[in-house]
Amino acid sequence: MTSGSAGTGGELPRLHERAHDSPLLTRVEVADLLGYSRTSMATVMGRDPDRWPRPAALLLHPPRTWMMLWDRDEILAAAPPAAATRRRGATATISDAEGLLRCLECGLRFRSLGRHLHAKHDLSADEYRDRHQLPATGALNCDGARQSSSDWQRARIAEDPDHANRLAPYRTPEHLDQLRNTAIESNHRTRGYDLVRAHRAPGQSYAVQIMAGRRRDRLDEQARRAGFPELDTAIAQTMHISSREAAARIGIGATTVLRHRQRLAGPQP
Repeated sequence: MTSGSAGTGGELPRLHERAHDSPLLTRVEVADLLGYSRTSMATVMGRDPDRWPRPAALLLHPPRTWMMLWDRDEILAAAPPAAATRRRGATATISDAEGLLRCLECGLRFRSLGRHLHAKHDLSADEYRDRHQLPATGALNCDGARQSSSDWQRARIAEDPDHANRLAPYRTPEHLDQLRNTAIESNHRTRGYDLVRAHRAPGQSYAVQIMAGRRRDRLDEQARRAGFPELDTAIAQTMHISSREAAARIGIGATTVLRHRQRLAGPQP
């Protein structure tokens, strides 16, 4: 069998010599099938080559270019169509397991949506967020892209200290105030969306729990300074005196003493 090399480290059969009729797809067709952008498809395949099947054939594209082709069934077995797990609403600004963001206009996935939205859908970032009721602070770059950009900027500054000086106009108090005010206005405009509130609710609940836990830790620490093992023990051992006297003894507020006494006493019949 005649073979041709496609730069993949092995010999692959050419298309006209394949014996079976299974559909063959180019990388572009694979990207369309699975819901990737073309560049994202190449990135994902290169990042995890063991996950994807080897090209099944080569197609000679005149004058001397070999085009790799993949077996459709093998591709589907390796990666089910991404449309099956399409995200909507506020969660669309969260990178998926492959570190990509899905465009809610066309369904394709990208590392960064900004350029795609402008070029293909004629939308600004704010218009896109408004149309799909996304949080104003929702990132349109995946986590990996943001980290890569940050690393690149740090590397540039390390190699060329003058690069930091060129960024100075964007770090003036006036410019930072303008960015802050724009962010505040955008946040006020979108925070009333039902999807945004639903998306933020778990985080807000978690934040309340964290703050309550930290406050309790501070109260326990204050009780230990007063000679008690913990706050509950301090409250229990000072039940026989007034709340003000107990507060002075423990070193906390009288209202706090009353609240924790009620908690320890339990609901009244």
